Amino acid sequence: MHQQVAAANREYNREVAAAKKVYDHKKAEAKKKRDAAIAAAHSGTTQ
Repeated sequence: MHQQVAAANREYNREVAAAKKVYDHKKAEAKKKRDAAIAAAHSGTTQ
């Protein structure tokens, strides 16, 4: 029983880690877009 629980926990942790990587990547992309828009606003240009 303990082995099954440990295996389930490992699988869960693996899936959570994969989801976090995707989330961090999307967050970084959004941050780049936001920073570019802020830079454009500060320089007085529009996109």
